Amino acid sequence: MDIGAEQANFEGHGLLGYNVTVDVLLAADFGAPQMRRRLIFLGCRKDIGSLPLPSPEYREEVTLFDKSYITVGQAFEGLPAAKYSNSGHRLGRSNRNDDTT
Repeated sequence: MDIGAEQANFEGHGLLGYNVTVDVLLAADFGAPQMRRRLIFLGCRKDIGSLPLPSPEYREEVTLFDKSYITVGQAFEGLPAAKYSNSGHRLGRSNRNDDTT
């Protein structure tokens, strides 16, 4: 996605004394187990300077310096099992052993 026009619009208005860095980043490039793009705004007071966007640490293809994308299974690995609710039903499922007829 080309955001040049949007960034020029921000820079043209001065944003009340802030430097703003804008870009679209892929969540998977930063360790999230999802292939979603996110519009990111980083703002910093002009008297302080500006903030650079973070560098991606994950890639679809592994390189010497990058890690491969994380799957949902990998993200959930090691989590404790789901607990039961007060009604005795397992989360997300109905209890089919209850005969109320």
